[in-house]
Amino acid sequence: MCESALWCHWIHVGTLEALSPCQLLLLQPESMGEVVQQHIVIGEIAREYCECFHRRIINAKPPHAPYPTDLKVPFTDQGDLVYSLSQQVQIEIGLTAIALTSSAPRAGVDKLRDEVKAGKSVVILNTQGHAERVVSLVILSLTNADGDVLYQIGDVSDGVVTPKGPILPAVKRLRSELVADALRRLSQEKLNYDGDFEVEDVESVVEEKHSKLGVHSRYLRMICHAKQTEELPGSTCHFECAGRPDTPEITEKTSDTIQAALAAGMDFFHETQITFVNAYDEEEGGSADNLGEENSTGVLYCWLSPATLQVLHTIGEAGLAKCLQHLTIPPVDRESARNPVLHSAV
Repeated sequence: MCESALWCHWIHVGTLEALSPCQLLLLQPESMGEVVQQHIVIGEIAREYCECFHRRIINAKPPHAPYPTDLKVPFTDQGDLVYSLSQQVQIEIGLTAIALTSSAPRAGVDKLRDEVKAGKSVVILNTQGHAERVVSLVILSLTNADGDVLYQIGDVSDGVVTPKGPILPAVKRLRSELVADALRRLSQEKLNYDGDFEVEDVESVVEEKHSKLGVHSRYLRMICHAKQTEELPGSTCHFECAGRPDTPEITEKTSDTIQAALAAGMDFFHETQITFVNAYDEEEGGSADNLGEENSTGVLYCWLSPATLQVLHTIGEAGLAKCLQHLTIPPVDRESARNPVLHSAV
């Protein structure tokens, strides 16, 4: 409560009243500052922590986040803050957390320690006193005027379509990167879009999983809910067949429910628009002049309603592959690789 008072000039607003018996520990900012400065390592960690916390205070404002209060400052979860510290400080915190944990298998601890030293993993000590690996993701939930949400439905490598998801576009946050900066990088790297989204809300979701290294992993998912304000880059894919082909069976034991969902999926994809976003990078080498259907590489996106999303979850990736089997990827030339334009819906 009121941690902001430790790291900046803070003015309290309102009155706090306890609803049940509790204990309070009062920290004086000046006294705490004097104590941490007596220890070189702790002092350096506290300085960086202060800078990260203060950065979040001044950037906490709509539309990317609610305003800070005495009770909460957005994106100041312990794992989120440590994720933003320098690599050297992350290593100090990670190795300390691992040294204080005895519940994980030895082999997993040794591998995790190596990953921390190499800067590949961020580890903290959770409230239960156990080491916990932290992964921070920024996810875009983009809604159009019809209420449909943009999902990735496949990858394209050398013209070959591999179904995927459907999943929301996402990127792993970089060290010291704010959510707004990660969202901007997502739009550029995943969608070839240089504009800003009209973010209405940022939802923080924490998911914990047990990793193969013997420690828990905490996934910090920052879901940015935004409205589409202009057309996104990309080109329209087409199907080879004029009409929808007969609905195939995924396996001989396909249930009637899945078969019905597969038929609905086939109907949907042959009546809607699928957008191909080219992943051509001129710095990788090669010329865009002769990029065509046989060597196009990129991502497939589609606007999905809640009902259609449920259909795709029902049929799974095997069913999605059947739905996309007649899809053709549009040729890519130099102009579309650099400045792709979304074609009108078919």
